[in-house]
Amino acid sequence: MNLIYLIITQLYLLVYIQANDLPYYIQCHSSCKTCDGTSDNDCTSCEEGLLYVPSKTKGGFSCIEKCPTESGYYITDNKCLLCDPIKCKTCVGASEYDCTSCLEPLLKYVDPINKVSTCLEVCPIGFYTADNSCKKCSSNCLMCEYSEKCSICNYNSSLYNGVCTSNGDGNITFLIVLIILLAIILIAYILWKNKESLKKFYININSKNEALLKE
Repeated sequence: MNLIYLIITQLYLLVYIQANDLPYYIQCHSSCKTCDGTSDNDCTSCEEGLLYVPSKTKGGFSCIEKCPTESGYYITDNKCLLCDPIKCKTCVGASEYDCTSCLEPLLKYVDPINKVSTCLEVCPIGFYTADNSCKKCSSNCLMCEYSEKCSICNYNSSLYNGVCTSNGDGNITFLIVLIILLAIILIAYILWKNKESLKKFYININSKNEALLKE
């Protein structure tokens, strides 16, 4: 009897609130400070000491004690936020360049110049795959199986037993050859531009030689 009375009372209250356009208050989940529903996934802000976190599957936000940073989340401003869901397994920010480890089968790559990290499908030239990351090959090596096992060397190095050995004066030899080729091209160009003057010069020499012979 009491249950029936309670149900009737609640129904009457709901009808009265809607009919008079009055605000209707609901009880939030215990983890929520404010909410827009009764579920633990309906929080809009959290009680002190809890972190505000978006759900990967349900949609909405929850409040939790510890951020699962090992599972695709990072912490900022008392919020536990999602890493890049396509590339990052762990991260320090939302960008694809904030990954600290990558989702398989992607490989972590750190640019040696600007130190920015990202996740790639294939390591670039000069790097090899190890521990789900791109590691740099040894000096003078373009392609390698691992750090000390090179398969293709730079142009000025020789490959012997998986090791690239510098040719020593290879760079100097290359520069000398290049300078000689440029000099030949320059001389040929000057001769071509002055071919009429050279023709007259040779004619004058021949004329003088003939005059000397007649004497």
